Parts: sequence; structure tokens; C-alpha cells
Amino acid sequence: MVFFRRPYVVPNEAVRLWRYLDFTKYVSMLATQSLYFARADQFEDPYEGAKGLRNAKSRWDEHYLRFFRTALGSHPNGVESKLTDDEIDAEAQRLLSDLELGGEHGRRQTFINCWHENERESEAMWRLYSTYLPNALAVRTSYGRLYRSLGRNPAISIGRVEYLDFESQYAGPNDAFWRKRKSFEHEREVRAMTVDYGVDRKGLHLPCDLTVLIESVVLSPTAAPWFAHVVTDVSSKYGVSVSISHSNLNDPVFF
Repeated sequence: MVFFRRPYVVPNEAVRLWRYLDFTKYVSMLATQSLYFARADQFEDPYEGAKGLRNAKSRWDEHYLRFFRTALGSHPNGVESKLTDDEIDAEAQRLLSDLELGGEHGRRQTFINCWHENERESEAMWRLYSTYLPNALAVRTSYGRLYRSLGRNPAISIGRVEYLDFESQYAGPNDAFWRKRKSFEHEREVRAMTVDYGVDRKGLHLPCDLTVLIESVVLSPTAAPWFAHVVTDVSSKYGVSVSISHSNLNDPVFF
């Protein structure tokens, strides 16, 4: 019996997740009652969906050419192969080209929504994912809430990103969108991902039950007190009752 192996690890249901965003993006989420899934080729990271470094591609090609040749030359007992060695080589080259072409197309057919896994808020994430810190906030949820809020949709995969050293490692053909460079490990990313072959847009708004998704909202370390009232009022307008707290990163200390 053959078992399917997921190319990602599914977090425990209670694992805490954060999405850091500007207030305008939060309002868009409320107004559309959805989560935005960006197309893979729209991310700033040019390695998104990459399988390896271009200068190491010859080893990748060699491995898969060998794999394809073996598969094409193998046949059940008593069945003769109708392909000559030259034909096997030509077909293996064609399959390798198709594999690379599929990787390029995959960047335009894969849509991703990103979360940060952490029990506590992250100072780095505040700065990385807000354009204006005083008007930034973080939606706090859990893996279980995220999964349920998206309707337990089997077309949406949710899992942890694994970080590779591309100097010595490759991502597999089915793993590439679950792999990123070691230099991004600080993101501790959990992503929700779906594939759509018929969409020619830079992103998708997928329906989400925000009353299930949002456990609480945390306001940025530099948010003014009045900002809490604005977030509460806007959330209520769209039928979402939220628990709001301020970041504790700037809590007073003593020396």
C-alpha cells in the first residue's frame, strides 16, 4: 500500500499564529469577510517556489534524468519495451523540460496566505509587516481556528514552512512552495495555500468566518489609545466582536 506524504508539517491545533498588518488591510479583511491569498510570483522573495540555485542545477538535472530513464526503461515482467535507448533519452529530456516548465507555471497558479507561529508577539514582525507602525495591528489566532474559519476546505493546505540551505540542499518537485531559505527562519511561517489553474489575478479573496478566525487583536507598540476605539468600532460595523489589547513590548521597566 502506498501512503501519501505531505510536503509540510501540520501544527498542533492549539499552536498560536499571528498575522501582522496595517489597519487598511484589516478593514479590507473585514469588508470582504475573507483572507487574501497572494499569487506566489508576487512575493518580494524571488526564491518563492524555487527548487535550488541555478549554479547547482546540473546536479538536479542529472538526478531526474536518471530517474526518468529508469522509469521509462522499466516494465512489468514479460512485457518488452518498445523504446530504444535513444528514444528513452529523448523522452527523459522532454520530461525534464516539462518539470521545469511546470515549476514556472506553478508560481502563477499557487496562492498563499502567511502567518507567524509564536506564543508571544514579535518586535521584528511588527517592523517587517507594517508600513506605518502606529496604525498597525496583529490578528491572533490558532491553527485550529484558521483551519475551521476557512471551512475545513480540502483545497486549502495549511502547514509549516521548512527552511533549507540552498547552498547544499534542493526542494523536491512537490515541496518547493513549502521551502524557503535559511535566512528567512525568523519568520517561523505557517502558510495556507491553494492552487487555482483558471485564475489570472495577482491574488484571491477566499471566504473566511472571521468570528471563528479572530481570537483577539493586538495593537502595535506605538499605537495611540484612541486607535483601540477605531478598531473596535470598525470591527463591530462588520459584525465582528474582538478582544483588543495593546502590545506589551513597551511596558515600563525599572533599573
